[in-house]
Amino acid sequence: MSDKRRGIDRRTLLRGAVAGGAMLALPPLAAMVDRRGRFIGTARAATGAGAQRLIVFHMPNGVFLPDFIPTGIDRAWTPSALLTSLAAVRSDINIVSGLSNERLRSDAHESPNDAFLTGSWDRASGATTGPSIDTVLASSIGQSSHIPALRISLNSGGINRPMWFGDDARAIEPVSSPTKLYQQITGQITGQIAPAAGNGGGEAFASGFRRSVLGQVKGDLDRLRARCGVGDRRVLDEYTDAIATMERRLSELAPVSCQPPPATLGARLANLPDQPPIYQGIWPNTPNSQNLEERLDVLVDLALLALRCDLTRVVVISLGSSNSRQTYPFLGQGNTDDHYYSHLQQQPQDRAKQLEWNAVTQWKLGRLASLIEKLKAPLASGGSLLDSTLVVGASELGNGAGHSADMLPVIVAGNVGPMASASGRDRHLAVPCSPDAVVFRPPGVPGATTTVKDHNSQICAAAQSYTPLANLWLTALAALGVSRSSFGDASGTLSGLWV
Repeated sequence: MSDKRRGIDRRTLLRGAVAGGAMLALPPLAAMVDRRGRFIGTARAATGAGAQRLIVFHMPNGVFLPDFIPTGIDRAWTPSALLTSLAAVRSDINIVSGLSNERLRSDAHESPNDAFLTGSWDRASGATTGPSIDTVLASSIGQSSHIPALRISLNSGGINRPMWFGDDARAIEPVSSPTKLYQQITGQITGQIAPAAGNGGGEAFASGFRRSVLGQVKGDLDRLRARCGVGDRRVLDEYTDAIATMERRLSELAPVSCQPPPATLGARLANLPDQPPIYQGIWPNTPNSQNLEERLDVLVDLALLALRCDLTRVVVISLGSSNSRQTYPFLGQGNTDDHYYSHLQQQPQDRAKQLEWNAVTQWKLGRLASLIEKLKAPLASGGSLLDSTLVVGASELGNGAGHSADMLPVIVAGNVGPMASASGRDRHLAVPCSPDAVVFRPPGVPGATTTVKDHNSQICAAAQSYTPLANLWLTALAALGVSRSSFGDASGTLSGLWV
């Protein structure tokens, strides 16, 4: 049976029976496409080959580069100790070595953080000149999406600087709460903070879920299904099943009863599993890591739901800004924070400390691998998201201990352009870079460094060269059909990736 074409507007929202109640955006359906191949109610083409989406997965504070940089070039490469965490997706990725933001760096963390997605930093004013790559794409490929761009972070507030910037170079705050992200995606208010009488009448938090958004829009959903053919009903089933799963997982994350009022706002928010930690100072007490892994998984799965249903085409997920103080007690290494871990690597006499930092990096790379595997999942409409999505996993720093923005760790995926073929993936690509780029600087030894050339002479040529990270963003823009002659400090595009 073919799908019934009754002209459903792409912007249709399912609504609950109660005025002001739940509203639910819809995934793209065949019944939304007119005879010209365009979505009804928009000027956007419904289908198109090649890249259509971008996901950036940011991992703060760099890596221990001697254990990250692979040996061998192109297809004759051997994964390093850290890159074995990506073994499950090796055939889907390329490693890019040599990209740098060092010329933009003027301090330890602020400039690398702000230049990461913008490729810009003005030393005189001490600020980026923006915009970030997500903003450029939000006004192009994201213009007709329900959500032009999703900006997600595990942490927010305090010393956690935003890394997203508008056309006016003003910072854009990310969403860190799974329930707030769920609200943004579905249009449904799923939780609330309410004052409640407690000991002495103090304020306490009450967080609960209203009845299922799917239950509220059931009448509208049933009427829509009656207008759809077999293929569209299959897409709707996939969509509603995913939302039902998210509602269940969110209900398990969120607190369901009032709690005594903590002494400070930061501590109060930190006691909520659904909330990221709010840091009160430069050297805070141990941040909240409760439900960290599940919270990240829910944030990622909600972002993938939005992508799969074409509610957005631009996603940036950050595990924390440069200088992040996130802790990882579930790794069995105590409550050392991310930033301090990154400085453990500068103790060459203590390999155990370097391995502790490596364990954190392996966890981060494992989450990136999980994201790529989820993008490979088959869609009801055929193919997978990875067939039309550019993926970048990277850090704003290379050698975090030395605050160096040289030799940034970069992993890319996306079955687009040259990478659509198996021969275009599973490669180690080296871009022109400086043999003097610092990979590791032992402390207490004046002038002593381990350079890229010392570590692996195949990476950088003898001549001084520099390839800005912005070249990667300019390449992504070109692959996504966004015509720009420049972006940040880009000097050109990169060959062998998506164009």
